[in-house]
Amino acid sequence: MSFPVYSIYDFFVRHMGALSISRGFETLKMKNGKSKVPELAKNLEVELRIPSSTRKPRTCSFKLEEEKETIAEFIQQNPQGFNIELFHQLLSKLCGYPFFISSILFQRLSNERDILPENDFLAFWTSELEPFDQTTRFFNALKGTDNFLRPGNLLPFFEELLYVHPGLQFLKDSPQVQQRYVETIITRIFYSIRKFTSKKISLREFEKYKLMESIMQAEQEADINNCKEFSYEHFYVIYSKFWELDQDHDLMLHREDLAQYSSGALSRRITNRVFDVLELQGRTVNGLMTFEDFICRFFYLYHKFENILLT
Repeated sequence: MSFPVYSIYDFFVRHMGALSISRGFETLKMKNGKSKVPELAKNLEVELRIPSSTRKPRTCSFKLEEEKETIAEFIQQNPQGFNIELFHQLLSKLCGYPFFISSILFQRLSNERDILPENDFLAFWTSELEPFDQTTRFFNALKGTDNFLRPGNLLPFFEELLYVHPGLQFLKDSPQVQQRYVETIITRIFYSIRKFTSKKISLREFEKYKLMESIMQAEQEADINNCKEFSYEHFYVIYSKFWELDQDHDLMLHREDLAQYSSGALSRRITNRVFDVLELQGRTVNGLMTFEDFICRFFYLYHKFENILLT
């Protein structure tokens, strides 16, 4: 008789009432420290392992055999490996990735060579993509070597988006504006999720705030302004305000600069409070506010003084 994994797990949780999940070793253990589940699992010929907080197992909707057949077919047709176009075709078919994601992944995996060998692709596929659901796959594709997504991980992907998205082609001759645009997108994403607390995003947060859907939408929408996090119009408002205040255009603001916001609409008390908090957090540079912190404070103050900030 075969026992589905979820039924056994459900039995232990409901009737034993003494299970704890070990995050590090990913096994089910009794509270008295004696692990009996592995022995039971062995007898029942099933595997009872709980993925860590950053690894969500694939759902039954994934068709493993179809994916294996697709990969085998690509390898058979291209025994010398994959160029960037073939790599994109394969990942698009398997995971639905847009080109600006596939192209950066290709550069990373191939060490910027023209061909990605079969073994290198399979190593990445089996460790980071195959066992997991769609959201975890996307997260693993973006993140670095640890289990968190950081601003530097997103940078090359969003820079690539600038080059391939038709709605952003008008910026191709303005590298400084491109740089500020990408910085604004990344800062906005991290501020929306972590506010001022941290510059790393977990898989749980990635899923909760539907970042995969937002990034995929950026590629699918012809009008980039329809994507909240990627809206050029929103960026233009922020950058224009900053540019007006930054008289010497060194990408730094003094207290007096911020006090001039919207013709002095922000009181001296508010501006002093903003800088005092930044200094306590060690975020100022020689007592000055960076463009990144201006973006964060803009969105923070936006929710409190919307009628002022948008004037």
